[in-house]
Amino acid sequence: MTTRMMGRLSMPIDDKRRREIEAELARQLSYFSASTRRQIMELIGDPPSLDKLTPEVYRELAIGFNGILGFSLEQTFIEASNALMENIGFYGVSTDLINEGAVNWARSYVPAVVDKMIDFREVQTQQYIVDYYEGKYDFAGLEKRVARLYGPDKASQIAMTETTRAANEGQRPVIEELESEGVVMRGVFQTVSDGFVCPICAPLNGEVSTVTGFDTQFFSGDKSFRMPPLHVGCRCLVSYEYQE
Repeated sequence: MTTRMMGRLSMPIDDKRRREIEAELARQLSYFSASTRRQIMELIGDPPSLDKLTPEVYRELAIGFNGILGFSLEQTFIEASNALMENIGFYGVSTDLINEGAVNWARSYVPAVVDKMIDFREVQTQQYIVDYYEGKYDFAGLEKRVARLYGPDKASQIAMTETTRAANEGQRPVIEELESEGVVMRGVFQTVSDGFVCPICAPLNGEVSTVTGFDTQFFSGDKSFRMPPLHVGCRCLVSYEYQE
């Protein structure tokens, strides 16, 4: 069944501003990753060994990533909340409530995603050293592979994906407050609509959620999708319309 909507709302954060946020986060992650890459290679040594790559090394790495990601995503969450209220002319959510929501969400989400990032890098580094001793590549090849784990491309992917997540999540306090006042909102899937939109997201552009409120459900063919990001590097956002 097709639901008729009132006027289309703006994106929570426009693409230009989102790119600025992504670029700054990617810059910070790249800087931190570059120093981390040098430290990791010094600890690995030549000939390579895992002896100095202790749990404490990875704990310190997690603290660094948590600090950078946590602060950036909190700020993006807050900006998305304020932008949505500006877009719809509703100012019923206090600054304190938005700030509290941003901090609580970041504290619950960021450590888990950082742990996955660290686990992946630890396992890959171990495998690279095993492959080195099995003669699959020389020391330069090992160094090149470790460098990719902490390179600018990885930083850009993280920045893009997690900025998207925070921009969407930041709308939650506003949508839930509206809902508590009896105002029903429904999500609309929005791609950036440029030449880089992926085959997963392109068919979803403009699709209206089958459920109301902050939570969303979109269909493309027989496949169901929830809130973006739908994949690494996803830039898609959800705008919200008043349900008539």
